Amino acid sequence: DRQIVEECYKLDTNSVPTPAEFKPPVPACGPSRQVRDEWDGVDEATYVLQINTKPWARFEKLVSILRTAALKVWDSEREAARSPKSNHWLKKFIISVTEEEFCHGLLWANPEPGCTRVKVFKRSFTNAEGPGSLRGIPLLDPKAKNFVDMKEKGEVDREAQELLEQQKAMHKADHAWTIPWVPGKGVDPENDDHKKYLTEFCACFEEYCVKSLNEALAKEIKPDPVVDEAERHLRFAAQRARKFHRTPTAMTVLGFAKTFLDTGREGKAFVVHGKSGAGKTYIMSELTRQAAVQAMASGGVCLVRFLGTTAASSKTALLLESLVLQLAQAYGQDTSSISIPSDFRELQALFVKAVKTWPSEAKQLTLILDSVDQLDDTNGGRRLEWLPATGLPTFVRIIVSSLPDYAESNGKAGFKCLSRLRSTIKDEACFSMVEDITDPKEVVEHLLRLQGRTITEEQMQAVLDAFDSRGADDMAGTPLWLTLVAQQCAGWRSYDPPPVIASSVRALILNLFEDLAKKRGTVLVWYVLAYITRCKEG
Repeated sequence: DRQIVEECYKLDTNSVPTPAEFKPPVPACGPSRQVRDEWDGVDEATYVLQINTKPWARFEKLVSILRTAALKVWDSEREAARSPKSNHWLKKFIISVTEEEFCHGLLWANPEPGCTRVKVFKRSFTNAEGPGSLRGIPLLDPKAKNFVDMKEKGEVDREAQELLEQQKAMHKADHAWTIPWVPGKGVDPENDDHKKYLTEFCACFEEYCVKSLNEALAKEIKPDPVVDEAERHLRFAAQRARKFHRTPTAMTVLGFAKTFLDTGREGKAFVVHGKSGAGKTYIMSELTRQAAVQAMASGGVCLVRFLGTTAASSKTALLLESLVLQLAQAYGQDTSSISIPSDFRELQALFVKAVKTWPSEAKQLTLILDSVDQLDDTNGGRRLEWLPATGLPTFVRIIVSSLPDYAESNGKAGFKCLSRLRSTIKDEACFSMVEDITDPKEVVEHLLRLQGRTITEEQMQAVLDAFDSRGADDMAGTPLWLTLVAQQCAGWRSYDPPPVIASSVRALILNLFEDLAKKRGTVLVWYVLAYITRCKEG
């Protein structure tokens, strides 16, 4: 038995303890949704099931070994573990995937009576019972194996049948049908009784789905668009601030920005700039976290927008409208009397008025706008004439980030956001550039640790070699590149040889899509990505 287990599993030592704040939430009911062919070993190492468990008899033997061992370990708790509401770890070794899904969807997710989230449909066969039949299914029929769990030699898996009967008893069927067995087919859509059953089943299923959707729509709470937009950007900032790594480069920029927040700079805005993928958004997220904490402590207001991440932050007019309405709520203005002008120049004037006159020394304002270059050119979005970058009161702080200037190429419009900010502000002390990373190993180790992973020295050397051999194109070697590489590395096992690492962000993203297609199927990945792109906030 030990030999079979050791042949079927390999020890992966690339698992490390995950920081508590990044661990997935423990489910309220049921065992955690850990991959069924893995489990934690000594010191967080993971034993991984290999492909070489075939033929089927070998896999059956492995399942039997693990189940027997689990029953010995938890022998005194065996009976309690079979309770429908039990979430004992033993269940992972004795119940089927079907029962686990059944429990997650019905028994653990909403155990109260009268649950309307799940509907149970039951189909039974009727046939002459005898020694060669089971639940109306003639076992000698070649199609019987499609309806009854059987072992490799054609024997009925009695233990599986017992577990199935116990599962059926866990919840009363909402709708049940009994149909005759059709020899050689089991279920035959051409049979009148079966056709009637299938038609009724489909109709009931559709009715329940439509009813459930309508009930959900009736309960839907209409969100406040202003609060909803603000919350999205705060969540965006919080997620990235949690992953922020204090590299020397990032801390230099953050230090300048923090000084600006504390002291101001003669009524001028502060600008963080750097090439694409340099990590500006992570710095702005951490800055947002610090500014929000400071605002809550002092009774001030902190507004943030990561431009281009939502529909309302991609067009200048929608952005200003959203900011004006949020400022009105934050500073106790009568929102019913505020009319958003349809003329952009009037809207711009209202925004400038809101920024400069509504805040006060007692209730100061910090406005953080990430990636002003992501605005479109409607209403002069990237000309930045709408942004009050100078002449600010002492109690107003504005911090923005931008890419360097880009010339027009391949039909894509260029922009000069950074140059325009420089010509407006005219003070280099208000600008801080995000430099290239100098310690890629430290950053990769940090990003892997957040996922509860590490890599071997050989694998790390492959990453460092790819970093050192990078070119100047496509953001190679930037924090974005390192983030994508760390995501790829997180899937490496300690016994895997290091694969070739793409030196460009574009190639890494294409590799990610290819891996998804291999794991989930090309058609599914294509359609899911298409739906995400076409959805309202895609």
